[in-house]
Amino acid sequence: MDGGSHDLLAVLVEGFGPVAVRAVLHEDVVLHRADGTRAVGRDAVVAMFEAPDDGVRYRVVGTRGPALVVALEAPGVPGVLHFALHGIEAAGLLMEVRVEVRV
Repeated sequence: MDGGSHDLLAVLVEGFGPVAVRAVLHEDVVLHRADGTRAVGRDAVVAMFEAPDDGVRYRVVGTRGPALVVALEAPGVPGVLHFALHGIEAAGLLMEVRVEVRV
């Protein structure tokens, strides 16, 4: 993954909306969540990012090698949770995204 993949992953995090998210995903994209579940296909991944506004906020805080480091902040919960997004791209689209949480 290179800087281009970082840019594609940032679209998922920064909340640019479903049209922008859809534009960076391959039709057969697979998203591997940290809990082991998967979302398969562009429509399923876009739906994950259309959740109602519950006050949870995500922001890109940097990179760690090939990964994009993200901070998650939730109302009423002190501090932030950091996690990493890893992506595989082909032809300028994300084919696979993995969420990694280190404890």
